[in-house]
Amino acid sequence: MGSVAYAADGYVIKGCANKSNGSLRLLVPSDATCKSNEYPVQWNQTGQQGPPGPQGPAGPQGPKGATGATGATGATGATGATGATGATGATGAQGPQGPQGQPGQTGPQGPQGPAGASDPTFMTQLFNAQPGPLPLSTTYTSQGGTMMFFLSGSAWSTVNYIALGANLIVDGKNVGVAKLSINEPYSHKTFVANALVVSGLPAGTHQIQITPLTTYGERTDENDYYTLSVIEVVPAA
Repeated sequence: MGSVAYAADGYVIKGCANKSNGSLRLLVPSDATCKSNEYPVQWNQTGQQGPPGPQGPAGPQGPKGATGATGATGATGATGATGATGATGATGAQGPQGPQGQPGQTGPQGPQGPAGASDPTFMTQLFNAQPGPLPLSTTYTSQGGTMMFFLSGSAWSTVNYIALGANLIVDGKNVGVAKLSINEPYSHKTFVANALVVSGLPAGTHQIQITPLTTYGERTDENDYYTLSVIEVVPAA
């Protein structure tokens, strides 16, 4: 029978088995061949894997690992519901004074006051675009000087080719007119303004009237407007 390597050759175990009784002996370097009544055998040193053993007890906690890298920013969450209104805070301190504002618009002119002792001229507005119809009446308190009345207005007519106008009556006396001639009827026409000088009236209150120039066809209404002003000059004492 050929020779067989000795028992331990790397991871292989070698030996000889008796042909008659099966007894086994290992080969060693000093006796590395099987006899004539033996046959060689060999097997691997590593056996078959056994079944898993039971889980051992948990080991102690390991040391803390290093901090990992920062993760990416997550998506913005939905807006939450509006919270309840908070309580009113305390009043803050008064702020500094602001800059001065722009000047306001000029107010309307007030009525003329009484003339001073040294003022010999008096100017008074008796009617200012006063709507009709005529007649219109008012009063004027004179200082006993010479007066100039400025009269203007308008009228319309139911007939054509007549003169339209207005009379200025002072204390029942006609002292002048403002008038014009028209061609077509049913159209409001403005008189030519006239300046009427009146003198010789005593100081005191006088009755002033504006009346129609004529009753033949002349008409006035709320669409006609009349203006009457007076300037009085009192001679120096």
